[in-house]
Amino acid sequence: MLPQRRIETLTFRDKIRDGATLARELMEHLDQAVIPKIQRIKEDIRSRSQLRDDDLPDVTVRNLVAVVLDGEEFTSTLCDRIEQYGRAIVSEADQILHPHGQDV
Repeated sequence: MLPQRRIETLTFRDKIRDGATLARELMEHLDQAVIPKIQRIKEDIRSRSQLRDDDLPDVTVRNLVAVVLDGEEFTSTLCDRIEQYGRAIVSEADQILHPHGQDV
């Protein structure tokens, strides 16, 4: 993950670049970690339920889902940072387009 820098100290260009880098990092994290884990859970649940006629125990599903939730903090942190960058970019773009609060 990009080192945490004060967004206010960055140039407009750096904000856009860093925001895009974080967005790519989130997509990679989802593609390489989250989605494969979810697919494994689906396959595991499907295969376990086909082996037995009885219902899949709640504890089994809970344990499988816990694996995905372990990485949720990283995902949430990335999303929060992307949102912060987005707000900063919109705010600065608005200041560029409407200096001194003037409407166009």
